[in-house]
Amino acid sequence: MADEAKGAAVGSRRGWVLRQADAALLVARDGEQMFRSTLSAGTTGAPAVAGGWYRVGPGVTNHIDMHPDRDEIYFIYRGTATIVMDGEAMTMAAGDTVFVPHGVDHHIANGSDEALELFYVFAPAAPPFPTRQDDRYPVVEFKPA
Repeated sequence: MADEAKGAAVGSRRGWVLRQADAALLVARDGEQMFRSTLSAGTTGAPAVAGGWYRVGPGVTNHIDMHPDRDEIYFIYRGTATIVMDGEAMTMAAGDTVFVPHGVDHHIANGSDEALELFYVFAPAAPPFPTRQDDRYPVVEFKPA
């Protein structure tokens, strides 16, 4: 059972290996922001957390975001950028963990020459990201897994 595929996951009742290549790639209109939602109730059956991979290209600033009822965590594994939370700018870089409490306005400004890549986690789980191109999201390209 440990090697049996379960949607975008490989594993057993004790856990899963979630593969980015098994999750749809969504690309924003600017072509410099993209994400894959790998961790969700749909992939693990766990309704308490959701997460995935997010990339912000060089010179890109994403929109101001706020989650009234869920905290967000970023683990930065490539690049350097600035995160602005409630108007306070802080540098984040590979190896850093960033905690964004619920109710806090935040956005990322990547002023560097290299892409920023991070793994994000929402707790409790966020509503599912789109699994296809959807006009509610600034997505121009959808590559199914």
